[in-house]
Order: sequence, then C-alpha cells, then structure tokens
Amino acid sequence: MGRDRHRLRGRVRSIDAAIRHGKADGEVLRLLKQEIEQSAALCKRRRGALPKPTFPADLPVVARREEIAAAIQAHQVVVICGETGSGKTT
Repeated sequence: MGRDRHRLRGRVRSIDAAIRHGKADGEVLRLLKQEIEQSAALCKRRRGALPKPTFPADLPVVARREEIAAAIQAHQVVVICGETGSGKTT
C-alpha cells in the first residue's frame, strides 16, 4: 500500500547495503518479501471494497454522464449547472 511505500523502500535500501557487505541472510529477505506481500494483499482487499457508484436513470444529468466525465478528465475545473434536483451532486 502507499502508506508502506517509504518504510519498505528504506528496508530495501538497508538490505541492499547489507547484501553488498555480505551481512544479509535469507531470513531477512524472506521477511521483507512477506511484508511486501501483506501490503499488496491489503491494497487488493481495500480496492475490492470500494463502493460502486450508482446513477439513478430518473436524474436529468445521467443522460450527460459520459460528457461530464470527459470534461472532468480534460479540464482541471468543471462547473456543472442545473436545476435543483437534477442530480448535479450525484
């Protein structure tokens, strides 16, 4: 996971230095591999648990959903205008 990136990067650097000086053993590498695998598994679980957005078809903006998504990807700022209850927040 992102939160583990800096900690694991530091561990890799220190293990790399230990390997170059002949001071690392297989157990150190096994533990590092285990930590990396745990971090990756947690990341996969969290991504799988993300909510799936739904877009009720009765909201007027849903008909322009693709156009709005393209505008958001193409521009840093997008202003959506519409009547109250049209689904702008959705």
